[in-house]
Amino acid sequence: MVESMASSLHELKQKLSNKDLIFSTVYSCEDALRPALSQQFDLIVIDDQPGKLNGVEIAQILKSNNRTKDLPVLLVFKNKNEKLNRLNGMSEEGIGFIFRPFNDDITKIKIDALIRIQLLKRELEEKNEAIKRQNFIINNVDCLICVLDSPTLKFEEVNDAVLPILGYTQEEICGTSLALHLSSEDRILIQKDNLQDGSSFSFEAGIYTKTRTIKWLKWKISIKAGKWYANATDVTNVREVEYIRNYLSTVVRQSNDAIYLHDEQGKIISWNAEAREIYGYTESEALKMKVSNIIPLHLHSETNDIIDQLIAGNKVPARETKRINKQGRIIDILFSASLVIDSNGKLKSIAITERDITKKKIAAEQIQLLHQNLENNIQHLKTANDELEAFSHSVSHDLRSPLRSIIGFVKMINKDFGSKFEPELKELFGFIENSSKRMNHIIDDLLTLAKFGKENLKLGPVNMDNLVAKVCDSLMHSNPHNAKIVVDKLPVLQADGSMLEQVLVNLLSNAIKYSSKKENPQIQVGCKTTDEGQVIFVKDNGTGFNMNYSSRLFGAFQRLHSAHEFEGTGVGLTIVKRIIDRHGGRIWVDAVVDEGAVFYFTLPCKLSAQSGLIRG
Repeated sequence: MVESMASSLHELKQKLSNKDLIFSTVYSCEDALRPALSQQFDLIVIDDQPGKLNGVEIAQILKSNNRTKDLPVLLVFKNKNEKLNRLNGMSEEGIGFIFRPFNDDITKIKIDALIRIQLLKRELEEKNEAIKRQNFIINNVDCLICVLDSPTLKFEEVNDAVLPILGYTQEEICGTSLALHLSSEDRILIQKDNLQDGSSFSFEAGIYTKTRTIKWLKWKISIKAGKWYANATDVTNVREVEYIRNYLSTVVRQSNDAIYLHDEQGKIISWNAEAREIYGYTESEALKMKVSNIIPLHLHSETNDIIDQLIAGNKVPARETKRINKQGRIIDILFSASLVIDSNGKLKSIAITERDITKKKIAAEQIQLLHQNLENNIQHLKTANDELEAFSHSVSHDLRSPLRSIIGFVKMINKDFGSKFEPELKELFGFIENSSKRMNHIIDDLLTLAKFGKENLKLGPVNMDNLVAKVCDSLMHSNPHNAKIVVDKLPVLQADGSMLEQVLVNLLSNAIKYSSKKENPQIQVGCKTTDEGQVIFVKDNGTGFNMNYSSRLFGAFQRLHSAHEFEGTGVGLTIVKRIIDRHGGRIWVDAVVDEGAVFYFTLPCKLSAQSGLIRG
């Protein structure tokens, strides 16, 4: 109260004394400004009396100040005329008036109303300020806070976190249903029936963002008055980290490498199954040990240097070293290490990965030894080939020359003196001549065998129909026979043409020779398909042989029939096998005594069908 004199508002104080009010009184308008602008009042009552500043002027100053512009002011005038003269057109907003003499009812009503309005206004301001603080807090948390309509689950209110979490503005998401944003398999989580007011539940679900990516939110729902009050925390990163952690844990458990952790003091704090397998220590045993227990003494310093380099931030490449297992045996391992640090960059442990390469190193040493032996064998083979070539040269020149002389002298003697020989002597000279010719054939076959053993393959497409026709014509011209040769549809082979021709010459010559004593010799050249691909065969109805002796058939000078039965040197099939082997193929035989034989061979080449023919 601003009184012009000590007793001017005494009457008013008396009338309000039964109210729960606190009065502060000053006795001049000038003295009223300081407390009015610095302290909090609910009502200012001014007795408008002349002075340096009258009541109206004080009211004008208070209404122009931001702090007190909303503070109610009650001016006391003598009468209405004085009010009009004092105000002189000034705005009356926020200013009340009472007149002397005081009317008890009007005065009490006005003062009660002004104070009540001010208190309500202050309470409202405080509530608004509290709401602002709450909104600020709500909109500055990382989790999504929202209100949903219970029947439709449509968003009605949502905080600012909806934008960074889901990419929607508040305007975009409000009015849409939560169910539309959940992944289809998670919608069942919100299909809750018979939920009572005051109940709550929680769930974790995948929700589509505005860009149609999935984020995982952990929801907590409380139900009140038909509304869902919800908050949802983004746990996408947590789930991803958990997935990675579980994946890494699985990798560690299932790893074929020993993986273990030790602290800065070297104490083992983790030990996987493969570490137990390699070292022989169980996990419970290992966790009581230090890493130095499995490191040979002479490698302690090296291992400490590696750990120091890691801690210093240097990259340490994987290296081979040695360890000791539970049985005291030294094993070779491939070692690598890395640091495990926490989110603050503090060292937690050292992760060690080790692979047992003992068997690998032994195998490598064995391979090295085998390689060395192979090199030696190759050198021996080269030496043997050189000797064989020298022998072939010797056979070709040193042996053939005197052999020809023997054959020539025998012919000359027979020519000049054969008519005078006794039968026994003539028989002996015939034996010498035949033996010399046989020796000459053997020399020819040996040279052929050596030739096909060292000659380079000249691969190209070989038309088997044309080649068989050529060989058949050549054999008929050089050694006429009465065998009927049937040639089926044959393929084109990728092979050395001259070598394959020698194969056919030898096989067909044998077929003609060993079926020559049959009344109707029959020979077939054909092709059939097996698991190995297409197989070429030469079949005859000749004398055949006992299959118990088939293993000898392709050896040099191995014969199953005597020279008196069928001539030959026993090298022809050896040549055939060598040629097929050099092509990477396979040859085998099937025979029955007195019923004939079938020789089969394959070549690892692409085949294509050709037309057949018959020759006889």
